[in-house]
Amino acid sequence: MNNDMIRKFTVLTALAVLLNPALFAAAIDDLEPEFGNIVLLQPMQDHKWAQVTSDSEYVYTSNELLLPDTGLQPAQNDGLFHETLGLNVTPPACPLNSLLFVRQEYVRYAENKQYDYNAQSAGAQISHPVEDWFSIYGGGSAERLVLIGNNQTFFKAYDAQIGIWRQQKINQSLAVYGGYQFDWRPSTPGEYSRIENTPFIGLNASLLPDLTAKLEYRISAREYTKQSRNDLNQYTGLTLTYNINEYADLSAFVSYSRNDSSIATSDYEVFSGGGGLNLNVRF
Repeated sequence: MNNDMIRKFTVLTALAVLLNPALFAAAIDDLEPEFGNIVLLQPMQDHKWAQVTSDSEYVYTSNELLLPDTGLQPAQNDGLFHETLGLNVTPPACPLNSLLFVRQEYVRYAENKQYDYNAQSAGAQISHPVEDWFSIYGGGSAERLVLIGNNQTFFKAYDAQIGIWRQQKINQSLAVYGGYQFDWRPSTPGEYSRIENTPFIGLNASLLPDLTAKLEYRISAREYTKQSRNDLNQYTGLTLTYNINEYADLSAFVSYSRNDSSIATSDYEVFSGGGGLNLNVRF
């Protein structure tokens, strides 16, 4: 794998995760860099068995290549448009809270159009409450990323995950949540395969009848299985969501991520921000 492809891989996988919108009627969190996301499954809000989604976002990132901001390797910023079409299915006869999903993503950059790509992914997730203490969840997914310029698949990944999640209401408009997740992420190219341990904590608040806020912090210990590399990644994000009606939401978000790696060239900081329109129809 040459240096140019490594740079493309780093940019695209990082932004695919940073920009990935909600996938399910259950909660899917906003995301940290380098192809990884925390998935927080919650009980379904209704008994609809299928959901079709369309999520459109514009995002600015301060460090698209996830490089150390030094004189030799200065951080580069960029903006991009990200569209995700998804289908989520809840099997009606399953005794567990469960979801099956497929999605198609389109990412188009404002300046670096040579990095434009499409992505396809599919997976399944389940969760189960333990009394009223917490929920245990798990799942698996597969994805591939394809460059538009040459129609080449440059990255494939699988993700097997298990975790625990709990939310505690403080009052009618405020709730805190937290948990822990373990991920096993084999990939092609193999040097990006890793094991990840991630505790997280967050706050959900209703500011107005149709306006909500989410503040989250997570820290991920990452061990790469095909190379001598260990990272500690910290992420803080704030999201505001305005509910237009039962079919549409507007969102605005900002985030900061810092990565400290045993490989000096993999240290980085990145600020991101943007907004979008999320549409969904349930059957």
